[in-house]
Amino acid sequence: MTQMENRIVLCRFKDGYGPVGAYFLHLKTYTQNAYGEEYESKWYEHTKNLVGEYIDHHPTPTCLRNHAFIEEMKAGRGPIHMVTKEAFQDPHKEIVGWENFLGMTVGQVAEIRGYHPVEAMLDLAVETDLAAEFLTPMREQNDEWMTEMITSPYCIPGVSDGGAHTKFLTAGSYPTDFLMWLVRDTGRLSLEEAHYRLSYLPARAAGFRNRGTLTEGAPADVVVYDLDALNLTPEWAGEIVHDFPGGEWRRVQRPEGYRWILVNGEVTFQDGEATGSTPGKLLRHGRG
Repeated sequence: MTQMENRIVLCRFKDGYGPVGAYFLHLKTYTQNAYGEEYESKWYEHTKNLVGEYIDHHPTPTCLRNHAFIEEMKAGRGPIHMVTKEAFQDPHKEIVGWENFLGMTVGQVAEIRGYHPVEAMLDLAVETDLAAEFLTPMREQNDEWMTEMITSPYCIPGVSDGGAHTKFLTAGSYPTDFLMWLVRDTGRLSLEEAHYRLSYLPARAAGFRNRGTLTEGAPADVVVYDLDALNLTPEWAGEIVHDFPGGEWRRVQRPEGYRWILVNGEVTFQDGEATGSTPGKLLRHGRG
């Protein structure tokens, strides 16, 4: 591979602003040869004769680190390793260092560190003082099987726990996901069937006798949306907002494609923004 002035670099540092470079820029780590010697300073004069004052730029240009790296290897004093022990004596620096693994799988971290994935996961948790978060990928979903299950007369779309896991997922997004996946994207359900199962059926199951349908004389609880524009952002994990009492946080996803939401005939949301209107009422004995 090529990098800057060096034509061929077989073993190289990543650029000064990449994950590996962060160790040198932020943690002030350094490299040693196989004899435990800090070798870069030894090649200072040699490199200066080649590039002049460029060698004194800060941070040290990565191509010059590479040059010293290669010369040391050619001299038979490899392999080269990075020394991080001193840097990680500072807990703040330690957290910064572990941030270089953001976006990797635990298995990838384990491979880099050279030990079992369980050890890698435990180390990440301990070294970040339990600040590290681990996300699992969504399980494979079969739309044919899901449709068979969801159209059962004994099944209603929904989620459980009532918000007990607000730090782990945004389960309240299921109506939008239901419409996107089983109606728009796969065509497994018609809009009429989906609306029946998302509105009329749960209203009846909960005992709300005059809710869930658009009928004359019923309260005007209406959702107006563009099926093609429906979307959830951010995907999967959502974003973190600190809007709970005491500054506590939760994850949220924001829906797109909803034009208006009306409660008792008044617009409460327009294009995803709350209007401030709160015309809803407590329902007693299925009516209100």
